[in-house]
Amino acid sequence: MKWQYACNHADHIICISECTKKDVLEFYNVPDHKVEVIYQPVNPIYYTPIAKSETQPYMLYVGAINSRKNLFGIVKAMELMPEDVRMPLIVVGGGGSYKQKVQQYIAEKGIENWFMWPDMVDKMELQRLYTNAKLLVYPSFYEGFGLPVVEAQLCGCPVVTSNVSSLPEAGGPFSLQADPNSAEDICDKMVKLLTDTELRQKTIEGGRRYAAETFDPQRLARQLMNVYEKLKN
Repeated sequence: MKWQYACNHADHIICISECTKKDVLEFYNVPDHKVEVIYQPVNPIYYTPIAKSETQPYMLYVGAINSRKNLFGIVKAMELMPEDVRMPLIVVGGGGSYKQKVQQYIAEKGIENWFMWPDMVDKMELQRLYTNAKLLVYPSFYEGFGLPVVEAQLCGCPVVTSNVSSLPEAGGPFSLQADPNSAEDICDKMVKLLTDTELRQKTIEGGRRYAAETFDPQRLARQLMNVYEKLKN
């Protein structure tokens, strides 16, 4: 009710993705001309690359650990991966009962050595993790935007994400997009990025370029100011 009231009374509505705009139009019944999409930039540190360092190969997951984010899908995809391709997954994010269920499943399967669970990660450490990861896997069922996808691409980390919600927008044409309901599809995309050197390089270079251009802070700030200028006039 609060959001409906806000949408009805606002002079203009800014959405952070086309997916969010679609939802606002559908659920709050506001006219299209009143809604505009302006993407959001990420933390400024990610726009300045850092050097890679020598580390044990690993994959990365970043985000809250809940059912919507689909960590179970990643775990099941990893079970399907060939042994010579599989590598540990660093899981960055907090969680409650869902995290416990995932960890219980992992323990029952005897695959604890595939997963690492750091306690606290600040922005600088997260940038280092993105920079050195072999890939970010982020097969969420729904996102308003998908910040980790953009952060990873700016750091030169190739991305496997979902083909639904706003994630194709966040990842753009150089992310590999899988059906979040299919562990087989998630696995297939992960294996491709880990084994196809040419595809991997194209994904790294194109993903970084797409993220830097699409989510450029100065350009997005100008778009936002244009909305206020238009309303003032």
